[in-house]
Amino acid sequence: MTENSYLTDGGTEAGVDQSEKLGIDGESLAWRKEFTRFDESDRKRLEEISSVIRYRL
Repeated sequence: MTENSYLTDGGTEAGVDQSEKLGIDGESLAWRKEFTRFDESDRKRLEEISSVIRYRL
């Protein structure tokens, strides 16, 4: 898994900047993923339904 595996804005590098603005660095993000047990299968599921979510917004 790369440092940018979970971006916050639909997949652009700007998402990383938003995380940093919130004080969420790589170490904090790793802890959050471990705490929530968010893994690659979750990322894939969210990616699969992302068009539905974007449509509803």
